[in-house]
Amino acid sequence: LGEVDAIFADTEDDYKTFHAVKDQLELLKRNYPQAYTDTYISLSVPSLFAPYVRMELLKWDALQTPRFDSMDWYNQMADYGLFGDISDGDPDLDVVPKLVEKVVIPYLTTILFTVWDPLSRQQFASAESLVRDALDHVDGKLEAPQKLLATVMDRFHAIINAHSKYPLVPEPSQADRTLRERQWHFCLRRWWRALKVLRQLVRWRSVLSSDVVRDLALSHFGDNLTPLLIHRSRQGRTDEVLTMARSALEALPAEWKNLAVKVVVSALKKARIDSRALSTIRDALRQQA
Repeated sequence: LGEVDAIFADTEDDYKTFHAVKDQLELLKRNYPQAYTDTYISLSVPSLFAPYVRMELLKWDALQTPRFDSMDWYNQMADYGLFGDISDGDPDLDVVPKLVEKVVIPYLTTILFTVWDPLSRQQFASAESLVRDALDHVDGKLEAPQKLLATVMDRFHAIINAHSKYPLVPEPSQADRTLRERQWHFCLRRWWRALKVLRQLVRWRSVLSSDVVRDLALSHFGDNLTPLLIHRSRQGRTDEVLTMARSALEALPAEWKNLAVKVVVSALKKARIDSRALSTIRDALRQQA
């Protein structure tokens, strides 16, 4: 951070801080409004202030204090050029949204890609707040916010893909009992971690596309949660299967539960689970859905 402070160390005082640059540009607009308009200075303002905003962002712990609207640059630029007779079409009204689009959102995208832990409940609140605040300032259809939203989904895709590379059920083995128990406990821990992934993913459905989140959630449900349910069903552990399946269903919103039940029942049928056990599981899960 000391190196960041030194970036403008040898800069003339008129350009050393965004406060100084802001004062000069506003003075120009106030004294020569026609010249300010004719030379399209407003179109260059976001680019002029971008380096100063980036410097402040480098000192910001976004996941610890997820409010960029409380930063100095934001408060100073919120009223930039807003004096005299301001028309609805004045480009200076868009200075903050442009800085959010061009500077803040790319920075947040990097944070979510490199620092954010998608499985952290505490960091979820921060990440969700940051994404919502960003979308409140810009059109969500623009490239930058779309990339921000895609990064959230990319992180979950990566976690789910990595999860599937580990054994999901104990391997058939003639090994000693201790090794079999270790395999079982490993797979059980992985199952509960997969459930945690599901719970965290579902929490994003009100921010991201609900359909996209639903499709990934149900795919994850079938690929990473169902195999251990099949394994325990084959061992006659119907009550245990029901407990686990119910825990998984509770992670889903009501409108998705019937779809999840169909995923489980279809998988059990394909695995040729005992018909009475299948009926018991199917009826119990349908009641919960």
